[in-house]
Amino acid sequence: MALLFVLSSSLSGCVGESEESNSIELNVAYSTLQGTVSMSYVDGQLITSEPVEFIFDFSETTSKNKLTQYGLSSPALSNEISINADENNIISFEIHDHGIHTIEFYAIDSKDFTQTKSIEVKVELEILWVEENSSNPKPLNIDPKPSNEGQSPKYVKVESTVENPRRITEIGGGQSVQFTWKLIDELDDTCQSNSAVVDDGDSVTWDTIYFNTVLIHDLVVQYDDGQDRINIQHKVNIFYED
Repeated sequence: MALLFVLSSSLSGCVGESEESNSIELNVAYSTLQGTVSMSYVDGQLITSEPVEFIFDFSETTSKNKLTQYGLSSPALSNEISINADENNIISFEIHDHGIHTIEFYAIDSKDFTQTKSIEVKVELEILWVEENSSNPKPLNIDPKPSNEGQSPKYVKVESTVENPRRITEIGGGQSVQFTWKLIDELDDTCQSNSAVVDDGDSVTWDTIYFNTVLIHDLVVQYDDGQDRINIQHKVNIFYED
């Protein structure tokens, strides 16, 4: 476990209480401050969405007075989380949305003195998309805008593979398929494109990145010529600056 932070300060209190007796040293340990939400689609339908779990350990927090409560809050969470300091010192929670999220920790002692500290966690996004035996591929919607309206991602990386599988039912063999990848923004402008030919029994991959993380884009595979059905695998990653 890595040390998250150490905060030791004296908080104002009742008359007659010494400054030293009111201090809480907020020590919280963590395993990571970043992670990746993974979303999997099959034939255009969302199958799984795996959030990022964060775990924070308050066991090294100390106070001149008895500690009664640990907790945290964040706009990324639907509710504030608090635990009884006598019963537990570990808080775990999940974040489902990509973005840079602020987490505020606190500790409360028996005299209701409170110490707080804020940090940021980074949550990126990976989209895995599989579409098989298609003659009219569906568009993959890529929304790089964080739901908390905070810091925009640094860039989006796309890795897309189109396969023209050889099928034993095709008499005389299959045909090549000509197609074009397109990244089309919400203003209906084609921002990037790449045309390719995939022969029967072969596959072709397109790797690209783009830095427009303000607008929503559709990743489209457009048939240009050919009749063979194709398989598509997209891998899209939304990355935030280190």
